[in-house]
Amino acid sequence: MEKKHLDCVADPAPPRVITADERRQMIAMAAYYRAERRGFQNDDPCADWLEAEAEIDHMLERSLMSQRLTQAKKKHVFLCRLERELRDLDDCLARVVEKLRGSPPCVMDEYETLFGLYSENRWEAIQRLKTLRARPDGTWEDLRTDTETLWWDLNHTIDQIAAFAALTCINRRVG
Repeated sequence: MEKKHLDCVADPAPPRVITADERRQMIAMAAYYRAERRGFQNDDPCADWLEAEAEIDHMLERSLMSQRLTQAKKKHVFLCRLERELRDLDDCLARVVEKLRGSPPCVMDEYETLFGLYSENRWEAIQRLKTLRARPDGTWEDLRTDTETLWWDLNHTIDQIAAFAALTCINRRVG
């Protein structure tokens, strides 16, 4: 089975931190352009500076809020997809269990072993979802790779169970 990337939202660039000197340069440039638009008439550099400072700070705050919203959306999409896939896996398992009804005890013993593995991985997946939900939006990415690996393991176990069930059904028809 091929590993799937569960998150379809592209990774945004890491947030850029504006240094105090860069902020000061941005304010100075904005103040200059304010004065230039007035044709340098009614010169009040202090007022230009204060207005430019408010404008730049507002712009930087909006940018920071946008980055936070992007992280929150990315986390939400990732969690929703994991929850949907977990429901799909559970549905698939229910269909397999239905196919195995009436199988001999030796078949059910093998199934129980595979089901135990699925149950352990599923419990770990639920714990991982809880951990991801509890993490602040900007600090959950470190769990992403391990979570994707866990989901791959869950899918692989379901594939094994489904293949086992298919063989069991074929053997029942042949035998």
